Amino acid sequence: MEEKILTILRDINPYVDIDRTSELIEEEILDSMGLLLLITELEKEYQIEISLDDLQADDFENLDNIVALVKRHLLQ
Repeated sequence: MEEKILTILRDINPYVDIDRTSELIEEEILDSMGLLLLITELEKEYQIEISLDDLQADDFENLDNIVALVKRHLLQ
């Protein structure tokens, strides 16, 4: 799952070197448009629905948080 999400992140922002330790919000790797694209791709890839009302900025700080977000939605 981690590799697939990294691939999605790299596709969204191909001009930045993104790895497991990247701080996506703090380093401004993900902006508002990037977040929307990421959510859309995660929903398609994992067949989940991520409600915008449930989102927290912390969910997108780094790869581990995104993986945890997806796993939470897979369990619902």
